[in-house]
Amino acid sequence: MNNRKLMQLARDNKRPENGLDVRSEGDDATIRIYDVIDDWWGVSAESIARALDAITASTINVRLNCPGGDVFEARAMKTLFETHDAKIIMHVDGLAASAASYLMFAGDEKRIANGAMVMIHNPWSFAWGEASELRKTADLLDKIRDTLADDYETATGKARAEIISWMDAETWFEASEAVEHGFCDTVVQKGQGASAAASWNLAAYANTPAPKDRDDAGDIDTEIANVKAKSEARLGLLERTAA
Repeated sequence: MNNRKLMQLARDNKRPENGLDVRSEGDDATIRIYDVIDDWWGVSAESIARALDAITASTINVRLNCPGGDVFEARAMKTLFETHDAKIIMHVDGLAASAASYLMFAGDEKRIANGAMVMIHNPWSFAWGEASELRKTADLLDKIRDTLADDYETATGKARAEIISWMDAETWFEASEAVEHGFCDTVVQKGQGASAAASWNLAAYANTPAPKDRDDAGDIDTEIANVKAKSEARLGLLERTAA
């Protein structure tokens, strides 16, 4: 996956409003994540931490409609949910793609609306520099893929080879398939789930229909330059800590 398409995913799905909504009443709370997972463009782990700090309910319903995002932000969110005292019920209202499919496993119970989908694939990243630096980034991506495959394997009970083949192929699971393969526990029929899910531009992925053409694709180059320093810093840190 090239840098331009990765930036396109984040930019095209940036919400004009905050995609995080938190409501708590009595013993039940609801956290709605209808946005990209990212500390720049969308919902961050820090915002989830603040929300959870304020919740005392015994049950938290987390409603997902997310095209993916930063896998490390998703991992931090997952840890935050798993270490909270409340029972966590994950609801896939529309889409749990990429990093959101991993976040979904933080639930003690995982429900998917009829018509919703789950998608898993290999991790992406940015890379700059000489050949040796690019090889280090590729090695790091392999490590990230292996940790994700470990978690998918543990959560679903499926064979590792099958998990890897799904990730390699960028596999989209319909609601019944998500339950069949262990990603979710229950299909929620029409009328039981959330209201209409937000739409996403999924052109960055290989197996989804292309969206309408945009006339501002050139802006991606500017955005890549703006995010370059942040990405390099993150990759540098990971190379030091992953060894």
